[in-house]
Amino acid sequence: MFTVILLSDAAKQIFAPAEAYFAPYVEAGQIAFCDWNQSAQAREMWEAMPNLPEIIRGKSSWRAVVVDHPRASTVAADARDPENPFDYLDNVRPSLNLEDSKHALIRAAHILLGYPQMSAKTFKPLLQYEDSETGEPKADTPENLLVDISTHLGSSVEIEFDPAEHNDEELFSFVATLIGQKHNNVRRLFTEVPYTDEEHARHEELSERYRMKEVRPSEVVFIATRTGVEEDEKSKLQRAWKTNEEHRSSRFVERNDYPPLSRFAVYELLEPENSGYDQDLLRFWLGVLTLAINLVPPGAFQADRLYRFGVDFGAPELGEMLNAHISRLAMVRDHLDRLISARAKPPSIENADLLEPLEAHVAFDDLGGKELAARSRGYGLAADIPRDEYQRWSEEVGRVSSAAALFMRRPRRLVARAVYGARELVRVSTGEAVVLDEFDRDELEDRLNKRLRALVVPATTTLLDEGRLQCGINRGNVGVRDYIRQRMRGTTIWVALLLAFGIWFAASVPYLARAAGHGLEPLLDAGLLALIILVVIAAAGLVALLGMRYGLLRRIASFNERVEREVALVHSGASRFAAYLSDFATYRRGSEHLRGSLKARELRAVKLQRFKRLRSRIVQRIAEEKEIVLSLGVPLQVLRTSQGLADYDPEDQLAERHLFRFPEGERRIPFNDSGAFVRAPYDFLQALRLHRVPLFEQDGPGSKAAQG
Repeated sequence: MFTVILLSDAAKQIFAPAEAYFAPYVEAGQIAFCDWNQSAQAREMWEAMPNLPEIIRGKSSWRAVVVDHPRASTVAADARDPENPFDYLDNVRPSLNLEDSKHALIRAAHILLGYPQMSAKTFKPLLQYEDSETGEPKADTPENLLVDISTHLGSSVEIEFDPAEHNDEELFSFVATLIGQKHNNVRRLFTEVPYTDEEHARHEELSERYRMKEVRPSEVVFIATRTGVEEDEKSKLQRAWKTNEEHRSSRFVERNDYPPLSRFAVYELLEPENSGYDQDLLRFWLGVLTLAINLVPPGAFQADRLYRFGVDFGAPELGEMLNAHISRLAMVRDHLDRLISARAKPPSIENADLLEPLEAHVAFDDLGGKELAARSRGYGLAADIPRDEYQRWSEEVGRVSSAAALFMRRPRRLVARAVYGARELVRVSTGEAVVLDEFDRDELEDRLNKRLRALVVPATTTLLDEGRLQCGINRGNVGVRDYIRQRMRGTTIWVALLLAFGIWFAASVPYLARAAGHGLEPLLDAGLLALIILVVIAAAGLVALLGMRYGLLRRIASFNERVEREVALVHSGASRFAAYLSDFATYRRGSEHLRGSLKARELRAVKLQRFKRLRSRIVQRIAEEKEIVLSLGVPLQVLRTSQGLADYDPEDQLAERHLFRFPEGERRIPFNDSGAFVRAPYDFLQALRLHRVPLFEQDGPGSKAAQG
């Protein structure tokens, strides 16, 4: 059955040497460790055992083992019976305390098994007798009967009995003797003392608080250590002379409010100063592990009783296993010593080679750019013939601006591809990392700083400046647009022509009329002159119109030249981009080598620290296992063989965990002398012992029995 183990804070202090013995069973899913918050504020499962629901998820049945080590407890209020570490001295009433316990162990019992149910609060003893005169049965408490007897006898007889100096049993026997001298059929009766309504309400509150929403464990085994209990001869003699009626079993379960299904086992652990402490500590934890992976027969491990447990070792088998393990650990320790003391390999590459120039390729092929030229054909002599030039030019500028935006995207994509290729050149794989010494690192840093100065303000900053291209387009647009505004429209030209013709006509008619008065020949000469003047006027107008059209075409050509210069600058930028990316890639690769060197150095330092920590664990483990071997009386044999390193890789974390483990057991061992067998977690175990510890209530004033 799946078992959850809870270790108290005190138990964790002595668990480290045994952790490796539990690890295989944790990985196999047979047992699991649950965090246990023992603070007084942790009163519910989600506070005291926050990860328990996740651990038991999907489990239809499970059990719990709670381990405590009172000797290392620092809680001042945890004063316990030295013979029974589960019996707290401040719990004296056999009835329910009806309050949250201030002891973490009892709170854990309530969380796991619920708060105990109510029965009778207590039973009050009565003395019943048959009155010798009336024959009627009468009953009362011994204290009241003693008062009645004293009153009845008066001062004539002095009763020499002080109840404060005797326990309840002695008082009862004394009063029964006095009553029996006069009356008949004297006997003891018990009457139930019920709980009050307030106590019932408090019990309901506690029961609801400790009601587990998960599947409850089928049983909870509480395990604790104790020091050896030595009873003096006088106490042994007194107990031997008591009758069975005088021997009353300990009621520590009722006094401490332990729920049913609680089982209690104790182990007498040697003091740490004892030479056999390491072996005894191992015996204790292996006993805990054996109880955790086995279901002990209920008849041999009853609830509400205290048992002492232990396991038997096979000294030769355990000594042989530990000697082999010590030998393996010693080989690994020596191997780690060599790894720790080994110097780092010198770099396999010269410092200058780390900054070998890299070549990045950037090609601006088929970028185009001719579509950015403004068309100059189709412009007439007038600003609105054959169509409105202002509107036409606005459309043309809009087309060029859109084409410019598309044009600038093409080199950006090509540059992005080149940058990606440069990144591939820069990348340094893990295997290429070079561990540089301090001098090589300083030299590489100096050379990188010199290269960085040239890269801070690159010469390619303005090569792909779309804003600058648009600014040039806008400036050219302003010049053409202003000139178009100065051009004459068709109506203006016709008006000017008519005006010029009118002036010519007005001037020519009088001249021709005077010439006609002088004859035909003067008239012909005058007509020819007037015609020449008309042709000159027409030619002058035509030349003026052609000049204005030429000025417009020159401004359009200037606009195109400005755009062509920007396009040519972009085309010529491929080589400059290539040079810059080459320098940048060289710098970045050198930086990657420097960073890789520092990282490799850090990784080596981390690895060496891990090796040192592992070596310390190995040294400590060897010392502990040597103590156990010597305490077994088995010769210590440490063999240096290559087999100890055959399957060990210092880089493998899993191999490190398995280094401290032993092969799991495959045999079954006897349980007590009952003929039953249980599974042995390891083959060097030979038997599991579990014997009941006889506990009795102490008598006398001030004892727990008397106070209860």
